[in-house]
Amino acid sequence: ESSLVTRLDEFRAPLTPQEYERRRPDALPDQARRHLEHWGYPFVLELFHYHLTLSGPLPPARAEALRDALASGLAPLIAEPMPVTSAALMGEDEDGFFHLIEDMPLRG
Repeated sequence: ESSLVTRLDEFRAPLTPQEYERRRPDALPDQARRHLEHWGYPFVLELFHYHLTLSGPLPPARAEALRDALASGLAPLIAEPMPVTSAALMGEDEDGFFHLIEDMPLRG
């Protein structure tokens, strides 16, 4: 839901210059770069597609092998839309690991 981005934006930490550069803004499409500058992440609102990071960077052949290995097990899970019933507030520690602070149910 877009309101989770727009209405909660005031609570996010500001994007540091290092984080901005890590997103390679010069390689982003115009709208994604504008989102990065405004919202702190390039793929929000109309550019967002649900995704999970399952590995670090992989060469193309290994990425395809991983995708193929996971496809049959994940297909039933992603065959239909999944309702979003809560929003998690996460915190990042100094080592770059995220930790759950609070899981809040969505209402309405």
